[in-house]
Amino acid sequence: MLRISFLCALAMLFGCKSADRTESRPEAPAEEKATPPGPEKAAGLAKPGTPLDGIPIVNVHEHIQSTREAGRLLAAMDATGIQRTVLMGSSWFTVTLNQADGFTRVDWNNRQILHIAERHPTRFLAWPTIDPTDPDKLKALEEYVSLGATGLKLYVGHGLHDQRPGATGYFFHTVAMDDPGMLPVYAYCQRTGLPIMFHVNPGPTAPGFADEFIKVLRQFPDLKVIAPHFILSSIKSSRLRELLDAFPNLHSDVSFGHDDFLLAGLKRISRKPKKFKKIFADYPTRFMFGTDVVVTAAPQKSAEWIAERVRAYLDMLTKDSYTTPILPGKTLRGVALSREALERVLYKNFDAFMALKPSDTQTGSIEWKKLGVPDTPRQPGTMLPRDLWKKKK
Repeated sequence: MLRISFLCALAMLFGCKSADRTESRPEAPAEEKATPPGPEKAAGLAKPGTPLDGIPIVNVHEHIQSTREAGRLLAAMDATGIQRTVLMGSSWFTVTLNQADGFTRVDWNNRQILHIAERHPTRFLAWPTIDPTDPDKLKALEEYVSLGATGLKLYVGHGLHDQRPGATGYFFHTVAMDDPGMLPVYAYCQRTGLPIMFHVNPGPTAPGFADEFIKVLRQFPDLKVIAPHFILSSIKSSRLRELLDAFPNLHSDVSFGHDDFLLAGLKRISRKPKKFKKIFADYPTRFMFGTDVVVTAAPQKSAEWIAERVRAYLDMLTKDSYTTPILPGKTLRGVALSREALERVLYKNFDAFMALKPSDTQTGSIEWKKLGVPDTPRQPGTMLPRDLWKKKK
């Protein structure tokens, strides 16, 4: 009930109306006019003499409601030194946080981000998503690629519980990650080198997810994958390390998502900055910059609102200590990466990732104890009950 109330409150805060349940939409609306920021904002954190001086930044993980919000996102990018942003295809729930809106308007949003990337080819890339239950999902993906898509966003590993009336499973995880119907999609991505942003909850709240993900990475070892949010393992760094050690083509980003997750993540890093600095040092080519703030038409999500969150991430990476308006009165500790490490996280790792052409990749073994989840027997392609481990207790 608390989770439902929380989602409803966020939906009200966003001020978004529920969408109708059809994928058919008119042509993309006119974009917001991108008003150039003032000189003091345009300089952002890229002033001469700062740790970011001369470093181009690529944001590998962002969502946007429609073309109408492109102007404010561009203004925020200019204010914080972001050169390029990768836009992910989104469901309408991703925009409203109201589960009643469901996994709808996906094709519409995909075409919105493709339109933005077409209009601003040097500033945006488009990675549409697909519905894992759609029998024509591979055909849809091929069409998006023909329209300019340079990657794929998958939610099938997302462990959000479905709280709609009568639901008993997961909201996004409607089939197993290694469901037979998904295998042609992975085969296509591996064959063509199309990268995947693959949201995966591999921890103890989602029985079977770690095994499903591992099965996919073993069956398709040359897949280029970004599993965001420190692979949702910043709490359990041994799991993060185990997955990165086993799968050479697996990468992650530093984003945490909506503000509640962002604040929790920044506090977590602030408590043990040396631990996270060592993670960046031990895996110098595997992490990328991302924000995942979800740019919508909500009035409070102005260019400055977006920029404040971008700066919080940048401060976390560049400074020993910092403050942020999103957590007033609190001084946080950052990882203060070296210039070489910053260049890798902020753009070099993404550029290398996109150019990567894996071949005959060898995957490593997995020590389940380090993952922090039971190695529960599961038939390939099947899903386990979401409360399986709770029942065992």
